[in-house]
Amino acid sequence: MTGSAPPIAHVFRALTTKLCYFSDAERGIALTLYRELLAGDPVSEIQLAAAADCSPEDIRTISRASAMASMISRNSTGDIVGFGGLAVTPTKHRFRVDGRLLYTWCAWDALFLVDALNVTATIESTCPETGAAIVMMARRDGIGWVEPSDVVVSFVLPAAPLFDQSTGETIGSFCHYVHFFASTRAAIAWTARHKGTFVLTLSDAFRLGQLNNDERFGSALNRIRG
Repeated sequence: MTGSAPPIAHVFRALTTKLCYFSDAERGIALTLYRELLAGDPVSEIQLAAAADCSPEDIRTISRASAMASMISRNSTGDIVGFGGLAVTPTKHRFRVDGRLLYTWCAWDALFLVDALNVTATIESTCPETGAAIVMMARRDGIGWVEPSDVVVSFVLPAAPLFDQSTGETIGSFCHYVHFFASTRAAIAWTARHKGTFVLTLSDAFRLGQLNNDERFGSALNRIRG
């Protein structure tokens, strides 16, 4: 933990009152959608229905009128191109899995996704303060290696005003504040200019992601984690 950041347990408890979580019916479908997106192409509702062993009508309802709806991004034809932090369309955070190039909406997404999906990923980003390139390898048990060695993550206090917006607005705003930084010094300089933000070590940000996954997916993770 860096600077005046609150304890991880405190941040997590506060997040659970602000972020949307899935019903039992949604959990399996959400994880299936992540898996389909990992192929690197847009996912149709018919494709998702087949992969999740559900009817197209059920998928249509869940993907458009549930907690999942605000976390889904679609292209002009209605296919899903992003969900819950994972995207097949470009962002500043590149997420390479098994030779496929994907993207994440923010830095924290990249960290919790390797745990939720039990994958090994090479994560590439750029420090918004210095412009320095950042590269790391992450897997379900943590960060394998990282360059530069002092990379940290900015985060938003759950009490920040952005969490008082609608779920869709919060998701969009949240990502503007959650970045990788090439050094603690760079992160402190950036967070000093952005009220409500603070700095987490990589290991603390990763642990926060694991706690979030446990809350969001529950026992549905068992078949993935093994």
